[in-house]
Amino acid sequence: MKLLLKVLFGCLLAVAGIVVLSARKTGNQEPVQTHTYYYYPKVNIYYDVNKETYIYLAEDGKTWQTAKQVSDKLTTGMGKKAVLNNPPLPVWKSNEYHRMVYSTSLYASAKDFRKDIPRPQPKVTKPAVAKKVEEKKDDKKDSGIERFFKRLFKKKDDTAQTDKKRQS
Repeated sequence: MKLLLKVLFGCLLAVAGIVVLSARKTGNQEPVQTHTYYYYPKVNIYYDVNKETYIYLAEDGKTWQTAKQVSDKLTTGMGKKAVLNNPPLPVWKSNEYHRMVYSTSLYASAKDFRKDIPRPQPKVTKPAVAKKVEEKKDDKKDSGIERFFKRLFKKKDDTAQTDKKRQS
């Protein structure tokens, strides 16, 4: 019986090995194509490295345009760049996210994230409020059910006493 289990286990391993090796066909795989963009958050422009084109927001502020070159005024003031490898296409659809993340990470300093030292607040004195003194019946605490029944029957007793006072 043990020998049979060992043989079955060995066959199972052999089949698993064949499946794994057959799945590793390297000849039929296409090379993975990477798409790289540079994002310049200071001027809100993308540069497509593969196509060598710039993607920028048009003057109307609604449409995105592409161009092989942009004005010298923009290229000199581009500032730092963020490298985007294989972003979801079209890349400009994630512009809000890119503006938020990369402008903060590239241009923020540690000083921007420090917490201010808390300043002492002036003490405000509140007027004293008279507290109600409750009568202590017992030092022992009642269970939830005992309190429930006491409240239930106390209300009935109180209403009965008020009815007697009214009759007399």
